[in-house]
Amino acid sequence: MSAVLNTQQQAPVPNSLQNLKITKVKEHIGAIVTGIDLAQPLDAATKKALYDAVVENVVLVIRGQAHLTPAQVQAAGEIFGDLMEDQNRRYLVEGFPLISVLDNRHLDSKGQPAKVGGNATWHTDHTNHLRPPKYTCLFAVSLPSSGGDTAVVNMR
Repeated sequence: MSAVLNTQQQAPVPNSLQNLKITKVKEHIGAIVTGIDLAQPLDAATKKALYDAVVENVVLVIRGQAHLTPAQVQAAGEIFGDLMEDQNRRYLVEGFPLISVLDNRHLDSKGQPAKVGGNATWHTDHTNHLRPPKYTCLFAVSLPSSGGDTAVVNMR
C-alpha cells in the first residue's frame, strides 16, 4: 500500500480559528478582530474565541461587517449572551425588537434633534435592571471620517 500526501497548501476554511485574527489596541482595553464574516455560520471554537476575546479586552471592533442584515446583527450579538430589549422602544428596527437604531438625525417629540450634547451624556446601559447586560453591541452604519464621541471605560 502507498499513501499520497497532498502537498498543495489548503485554502483556509472561512470562519475558522485559522482565519481569526485578534489584535490588541491597548494593554487593558480594546482589540480589533479580522478574518471572519458574521453573516456566515461560526464554529463553536470561533465563537468561544470571540467570547474569550471580549472578556479579556472589554471592547472588540469586528471589521468588515457592513453587509450584515438585521437578523445577522442579532445573531452576532447572541454570540456574547442573551440579548435584552432596549427601554426606549421608539427607534426599533422593524421586525427586530431587540435592535434599536441610535441616530443623531432622529428628532424628539418636539421636533428637535434627539441626540445633542445636552442629553447625550456619559451613561451606562440598563444599570436600572436587577441584572444589567454584560455587553452592549453597536453596529455602525455611517461613521465620520474622524472623531466621534463613543467612549468605553474598563471598570475592572
